[in-house]
Amino acid sequence: MVKNQSFGPGQRLFIGLDVSVPTGESYENNPFSSDADSVNHRHFALGDGLVSSTVNFEWWHRSEYSYIFGISGRYSFPWKKNDIGFLPGKKYWLNLHAIRQRPLFAGIFPYLKLLINLETPDYWEGIKAKNSGGKMVEGMVGLDLEINEKFTAVISFNIPIWRELKGSQLDSYTLAASFRILWHRH
Repeated sequence: MVKNQSFGPGQRLFIGLDVSVPTGESYENNPFSSDADSVNHRHFALGDGLVSSTVNFEWWHRSEYSYIFGISGRYSFPWKKNDIGFLPGKKYWLNLHAIRQRPLFAGIFPYLKLLINLETPDYWEGIKAKNSGGKMVEGMVGLDLEINEKFTAVISFNIPIWRELKGSQLDSYTLAASFRILWHRH
């Protein structure tokens, strides 16, 4: 946390770095190779068998206006290809947030978000994987529920607005609920 104005007008700035290491099951062979049809294999694995990092940030601005505005972003990248030649693409996310400061009803605040996502293609043994990579824009409509001073929840629904995907990737319609508990208050 670089800056945090807890109450009243002000700003919050968070910066983070994540490192993921392989700990679970991964691919055993290249699911796109010519040998793949002759052996049992999976196109979905719990992990990708490599070390990767994500750099992320959040900046929020609360003022006297009707909305709190925020920008959050992430950049995710692999350190190197895994033992069987898989190199996932780099991923870039940028989200623009707006949360109304006045409730619709007691403790219920409208929450809008625009999500922009760019993914570079994956590679298997140096060959670009079909159905990987692309650009997507989604919209999110949600409700920020302030249950009490320590416990809040967000219920949200994401819908695709525009996409330019490679191959037969799926559109994502997402219904989500997230919860936040404030353990310590200054």
